[in-house]
Amino acid sequence: MPRIGTDPAAARVWATTESSSELWHVYGPDGRALCNRRIKPRGHYNRSTNFFTMAKAETFPLSTLHDRCRDKLNAAAAAQADAERDREQYTLAADLFAALHPAARKAIDSHRGNVIDTIREGGPYIGPQEVWEYVGDEPAAWLPHDDWATAEGFNKAWADLDSRARAGTLTRYHWDLALDRARNILAAHPAPAPESPDESPAPRQVLYYVVSPLTGEHAHDFPLHSVIRTDWLRRGRPWDTVDAELAAQGLARYGFRHGESDSDAHALTLARVRWEEEGPYAKWFRFLEENAEEINAERAESGQPLPA
Repeated sequence: MPRIGTDPAAARVWATTESSSELWHVYGPDGRALCNRRIKPRGHYNRSTNFFTMAKAETFPLSTLHDRCRDKLNAAAAAQADAERDREQYTLAADLFAALHPAARKAIDSHRGNVIDTIREGGPYIGPQEVWEYVGDEPAAWLPHDDWATAEGFNKAWADLDSRARAGTLTRYHWDLALDRARNILAAHPAPAPESPDESPAPRQVLYYVVSPLTGEHAHDFPLHSVIRTDWLRRGRPWDTVDAELAAQGLARYGFRHGESDSDAHALTLARVRWEEEGPYAKWFRFLEENAEEINAERAESGQPLPA
């Protein structure tokens, strides 16, 4: 079957019909004329059709090239050229984005893998442009919280590559320049300076395993003096680094000076007492303590177990 390609002059797609050896039409990959799908080429019944280029077709005696077919051939070749350019541009944009950062490479590889699996399973063809747009739905989704890059920088780097791909200005001959430009965009949106535990003495909260004084059930909803702040991780501090710094502080990590507690367990106990006496629910705990006898009597009458 004939293939139109991107160059109308080089496309071997011209042939006459059974009813005329002088009028030439352009035929697509399905073997039907571009101007009218009911028209088939001479010799189609036994697959003996000879297709020629435009220049060759014009050399035959009394040849007439169908103007509408010529126009459709030029339009189809231009569309094919645009499609190939888009495939090249969006493939290059994805490759540049993947080279920018490990999280970006993970996103690109994941979407490309999903496309390959979809096609293998008989799904529709999905091209580089669709893969690139899938990544663009949320460019920073794969970016870890403990990383030097930021979501804003990630999104702007993708948007810049996207605009250049749409304009058709990306080229592998200027790979290093394009990669440096994307890296400069990331550098222009750095992560905030990490906060040191020593620079922030404000109380932090953690969850501590206790027994509810009301129901006797185990609960994890008692906040204590903190061992970590979540914004340390969000601002570029990896967990291992923060944990090591806090561990090096020993019992001071719970907010007690040296000599105030004997062990980590003792420090946690003191922290819980402090929270019950000074925390946001201090009044509630004082109420429970002052009315403990009445509460226990009511629980005993109702058959409920008394708190340990």
